[in-house]
Amino acid sequence: DESLILTGLGMAYLRQEDLVSAKRHLQRAVKFDGEHFYSRLGLGYVALEQKSYKTAMTHLEKSVDLLPTLQGGYFLARAYEAEGRKGDALELYRAVAESDRGGRLGALAADKVRGLEGR
Repeated sequence: DESLILTGLGMAYLRQEDLVSAKRHLQRAVKFDGEHFYSRLGLGYVALEQKSYKTAMTHLEKSVDLLPTLQGGYFLARAYEAEGRKGDALELYRAVAESDRGGRLGALAADKVRGLEGR
């Protein structure tokens, strides 16, 4: 019942694409320590993949508040986009694209910006 160990297990399950086990471990991690960005990031990603966008936003917003990361910003933008919050999504996609020029997430975010702007 150690938050960091549970987070590590949850993220390992994510790498194996086992969303059910990942979610179970990450939820337990948050129960013990809800102030760790990585467990919130993982839970937000799981919720995003399961199309639970409001839940994804809750966890990803908390993750980004705790520690802004490119992954957190990109996933949060995806959740905003799925919920119809185009302006919020564009703002985050632009920030990720600018911060990660030449990187994989930056390229994905730049593509999203072009798509949302209709270019």
